[in-house]
Amino acid sequence: LGTAFNNTLYYQIGTAIGREGRSISNLRKHDYGVGDGLTYWSPTINLQRDPRWGRNQEVPGEDPHLTGQYSAAFVKGLQGTETKIQMGACCKHFLANSMEGGAGEKFNRHNFDARINDADLNDYYLPPFQDCVKEAIGVMCSYNALNGVPTCANDWLLKTKLREEWNFTGYIVSDCGALADIYNGHHYTNDNTEAAAVSKNA
Repeated sequence: LGTAFNNTLYYQIGTAIGREGRSISNLRKHDYGVGDGLTYWSPTINLQRDPRWGRNQEVPGEDPHLTGQYSAAFVKGLQGTETKIQMGACCKHFLANSMEGGAGEKFNRHNFDARINDADLNDYYLPPFQDCVKEAIGVMCSYNALNGVPTCANDWLLKTKLREEWNFTGYIVSDCGALADIYNGHHYTNDNTEAAAVSKNA
């Protein structure tokens, strides 16, 4: 999709998905006990760093500018341009999450610590998300750690960068099981209760 280099197309695809999602939501019986709502965990805008990553087909490419343009156009279409949101978008996976790892491997997405210098963070990894959150109502923090701190507990990433510098006022959600990874995978806290607390305060 990224190779189309066509922001209008990205917008139109987002619009079609958003309308279909809203229509399905309007027609079905809801189960609010399982978090049923009008948010899609999309778009996935991690950058293609390795052809072995199992989710390359979900992302537009390896270029941060292209990915940022794609995400902004897609989110505008998905959420709609009316006064009410058609379908909420959630930019994921924040940040540097492009590793799966298999059974028996020492490192996988649940314990990996992405060590990234400031230049690469600011020039490569952060710009697509900055473009995305200008439009989206949600952000999903990822399983991995960033420079020693799990992303879902990362005060610099979620508070300083996202909330203060980028003025993001939407919601932050963890990837499925990412809060448990703070303790179980990264051993960043002494237990799961502390993991929940550091995540809430980030």
